[in-house]
Amino acid sequence: MKVEFLIICHPEDLSEDSLRELLQQTLANNLDEKSLDELTDSIRFTHLRALANTNGGLPRVIRAFDLTLPEETTYPDRVIKEFADTLRESEDVDHILKFYDESLLEKHITHQRELFEFEMKLRKALSIVYLNSYGERFYELLRDETIKPAGSSTESEMLEAHENEFFHLLFSHYISLNKRRTINKVEDVLKIVQAADDFDKFKQEISRSPVQDEADSDFLASLKQRLNSVEQLRNCVAHNRTPLEKVLQDYSTAQTELDDSLRAFLKRFEQ
Repeated sequence: MKVEFLIICHPEDLSEDSLRELLQQTLANNLDEKSLDELTDSIRFTHLRALANTNGGLPRVIRAFDLTLPEETTYPDRVIKEFADTLRESEDVDHILKFYDESLLEKHITHQRELFEFEMKLRKALSIVYLNSYGERFYELLRDETIKPAGSSTESEMLEAHENEFFHLLFSHYISLNKRRTINKVEDVLKIVQAADDFDKFKQEISRSPVQDEADSDFLASLKQRLNSVEQLRNCVAHNRTPLEKVLQDYSTAQTELDDSLRAFLKRFEQ
């Protein structure tokens, strides 16, 4: 398991041997006893650049190195974090960054599969709701919404891909569904006036929510309370960042509740 680090330090403060010794101690702290001989290939310096701006102080360098954990490491995530935290707190290191992390990659792949399945299930449920609400103009189901699809996909492109507008929403848009856009174009107002029998129906039409079915509307409202927690993790996965523990905990709770809501909604239409 490989992890890539970059640090700022003084040129002579850290060596491959000193980093191996730190790794040996970190492994021992986490139930893995290794000799230095066994860790010969575990640390490898890869890049070095003298830091141009030292503010008149001692010379410093930007140094990159690879860390490769033994395959049988018992707690790889704990070892990587403790190793990095120890370097960060060391007087020899001014700055540390972690880049390629094989363990993080594997977790992101797992989460990406979960997020893919969840968002496809969400799009299916939303399509059932909006197709029922409108029943025609299948590629303009969001025409009365305040939010609009990202990009400029045409009806023919969505038709070719067997998709609709829900495939082109930003994830943050889901929580804004079922909000009627403000009608400020004269031609739109005239259409509503012509279709309305009286002023009460006119007022009802301009203030109505896009989704009128009460159960469907309640379902949409229930999603909004939990989608933010999913988006927080989704952003980490999409942008290759390490999620904080709270993000993971919030996601786990939200995922369970959202899966239950989606399953219950879709079950209404099983046959």
